[in-house]
Amino acid sequence: MEKYYTPIQAAQELHVSDITICRWLKAGKLEYIQVSERRRLIAETELQNFLSRRIVAPPKKIVDRPRDYDRPWTGPVENGSLAKEDDPGDKENGVKSLTKEIALLCR
Repeated sequence: MEKYYTPIQAAQELHVSDITICRWLKAGKLEYIQVSERRRLIAETELQNFLSRRIVAPPKKIVDRPRDYDRPWTGPVENGSLAKEDDPGDKENGVKSLTKEIALLCR
């Protein structure tokens, strides 16, 4: 004998909300039996068929390509907002000078 589910029970079986099940019923993605004006039942075989149709393939791997923000910082900014070329501390240790610049901006 075939087992039947209410939309709420089907939602629990498929791990989705009952609203999602009702949307699928309304869109015709899931077949159901209209028992009364407000009661619908979904056959277990229909749920199995629905799941077999919804197999999703994983996305293709995106080829990694270098982007501007992935590259390390190589020198002073053209407008001089972060570093000055004539400051010897910047050439020796860019981290300290950047830390100083950030501290000045945060005051």
